Amino acid sequence: MPTKSQFKNIFRNLEVGIGEASKVTGVSQRQLRYWEEKGYIVPLESDGGVRTYSLGTLMSIAFLKDRLDDGYTLATAVKMLEEHKNKIRILSKFGRVMNQSVEVEEDETGEGGVIKFGKVTSEDQQEYQLEGVINKDEHYFRLKKLKNNSKNA
Repeated sequence: MPTKSQFKNIFRNLEVGIGEASKVTGVSQRQLRYWEEKGYIVPLESDGGVRTYSLGTLMSIAFLKDRLDDGYTLATAVKMLEEHKNKIRILSKFGRVMNQSVEVEEDETGEGGVIKFGKVTSEDQQEYQLEGVINKDEHYFRLKKLKNNSKNA
């Protein structure tokens, strides 16, 4: 399993040429150049003038293509991409903090499980375990009352 720094290094340094980016995303090279011209995507800087993209940019290209295929305009797709990036940035920060205290229990199928986020306390001082449940058909949050809740006694 790669370390955190190895993963970051791979993510930051993986470069994909414009031809390969076009091939894997289904977006023409001409369209990619147009998106660059408009500032929607930014190629990596290169000495030889060859257009290459980071893995993050490749994911942005795929996101835009998916929204265009769903019938959105390019302007709307770009706005949705920016909102998505902001959401991912905040969720990533939250995930880094939570990863230190979160417990995960895989279910017997290996397709889901329970994520135990930790203890939460209600306004009336009752304590609960916040859990995220993921299985093949659904995903949801639940609160499990902790056994030491004897405040009402």
